Amino acid sequence: FYSIFTGVQRFALTIYGLDLTPRLQLIDLLAAVEKERIVPRLRIGSLEPTEITTPLVRLFASSEIICPHLHIPLQSGSDPVLERMNRHYTTLRFREVMGELAAAIPDICPGCDIIAGFPGETDEEFAATYSFIDSLPITYLHVFPFSPRQGTPAATMPSQAPGGVIRERAAALRRLSERKKRAYHERFVGRELEVLVQERKEGGMVKGLSRNYIPVMLPGDDNLINSEISVRITGTGK
Repeated sequence: FYSIFTGVQRFALTIYGLDLTPRLQLIDLLAAVEKERIVPRLRIGSLEPTEITTPLVRLFASSEIICPHLHIPLQSGSDPVLERMNRHYTTLRFREVMGELAAAIPDICPGCDIIAGFPGETDEEFAATYSFIDSLPITYLHVFPFSPRQGTPAATMPSQAPGGVIRERAAALRRLSERKKRAYHERFVGRELEVLVQERKEGGMVKGLSRNYIPVMLPGDDNLINSEISVRITGTGK
C-alpha cells in the first residue's frame, strides 16, 4: 500500500497470500512455519492495529518459535488526529488490541510508532496522546517529529505546528518511552531469558537480544555468536 502522508510505499505483512490460489493469509504461513519448525525463532515485524486479530493473538500466545514482540504503528493517541491522518482505527480499538495482547502474552514487548506535531495537533490533542500512551502496556516508542514531505496532503494541511513545538513534544514522548522501557526491563531482573548472541563487544563481553526484545550484555567470546542461550538477568543498564 502507499502512505498518502509520507509518500513512501510500504508492503504489509498481512497481504501475504492474496495472490495465491487458493488464497492464504499471514496466519496460515505462520502456522505452517510453527508446525514444520522451519526456524527455531521467528520475529514478526510491524503490524497495523487493524491486522492484529484474535486468531493471530492466539497463535502468538501458543507458539514456541514466534517471539513475544510486536511493533504497532499507533501514530497518535487522539481520535481527531487519527481521523486527519486517515487512520482506520480509533483509540478504543487500539486499547482493545493492547489489552488482548497483554492478557494472552503477559511478557510481550509491544512498541509503537508515534508522530509528534502532526498538522493541527493542539495542546489538548497532544496531552491526550501522552496520557493514552502512558495508560497502556506499551514498552517503547519510535518517535517521529512531523516533517512535511512535498507532494503529500499533510504538507499543505492548515495549522502546521512550529518547529520548536514539534521538538518539545517529541522530546516529551521520548522521555516517556525511556521511562516505560526501563520499567519493562526491571520486570525481568532475576529471571532467565533466552538470548540470541549477535555480536562481540569490548572487554570480553558479547551482546544479544532476548525473545521479548531486551538487549542483553554478558561475558563471552565469538564462540557464542549466533547461538541462543539461557541468561539470568542481574540488572538493568542505566
